[in-house]
Amino acid sequence: MGIRETAAKVKAAKVFGSGTFLREGRGVLLIDAVKYIDGGFKGDSLVIEMVVESSVDDPTARDEKGAPVLTNPSGSKCSVVWTFNGEHKDTMFGKAKEFLEVLNGNDEEDIAEVLVAACNEDPSAGAVQPCRGMRIKYEAYPTVTKKKQKRITAVRWSAATNDDASIASGINFLNAL
Repeated sequence: MGIRETAAKVKAAKVFGSGTFLREGRGVLLIDAVKYIDGGFKGDSLVIEMVVESSVDDPTARDEKGAPVLTNPSGSKCSVVWTFNGEHKDTMFGKAKEFLEVLNGNDEEDIAEVLVAACNEDPSAGAVQPCRGMRIKYEAYPTVTKKKQKRITAVRWSAATNDDASIASGINFLNAL
């Protein structure tokens, strides 16, 4: 499909409000890398690699067996993957759009161009991994899928401060790991 075509579809997508592999709780994540995989194992995908800067457990969170669920601890790595081919492709475009809009401060910029720039690995095309060190807040909570009634952890994203000093401190945190 290509990054530009995928980016245009992300821009045009309807936003849906959930879905990653974070454990229940809330906190702040640092972006380590944004990667576009063209034609991967399950299709074209956007991968956001992150590190937990800070987190707080949800004291009421329990797994299916009733055991406490502890959120991802500070310094741990996590990823979000949106695959743009397959049964839930429309939802995936919307999830990617929601994340990028929140990360971008809900700015009215062209989200397709934001995505293309965010995935850059070519120094001649501009800043490499320009989102590295940026922060995004999250709240992970349990929900149940509509069709299969499967328990999953969904995520609400919210904006965090991403000025130059904040991003520099985020990069320092990442480099210290």
